Amino acid sequence: MRLLVDESTGPAVAKWLRKQGHEVFSVYDDARGMSDDEIIQKAYEEDWILVTNDKDFGEQVYLRRKRRPVCSFTEEDAQKLIDAKDDPGCS
Repeated sequence: MRLLVDESTGPAVAKWLRKQGHEVFSVYDDARGMSDDEIIQKAYEEDWILVTNDKDFGEQVYLRRKRRPVCSFTEEDAQKLIDAKDDPGCS
């Protein structure tokens, strides 16, 4: 999957997703300070799925009527993903 990880989600989630074999563009690592508008436009134009813990993105995407998958979760969920590396069932 092509995943665009928002800056607020952070580099640890991006790193974990890369280890899972996904193609990842991390705003934190690659384009820090990018505006929400620029992030949504990049996701739309370059066919990325937006991964964020910023609840505003879903509404912004909906209001623009641009259909683009947005995966939104809490910081606690993100930490669970990162911590899962210690779970023997997690590859």
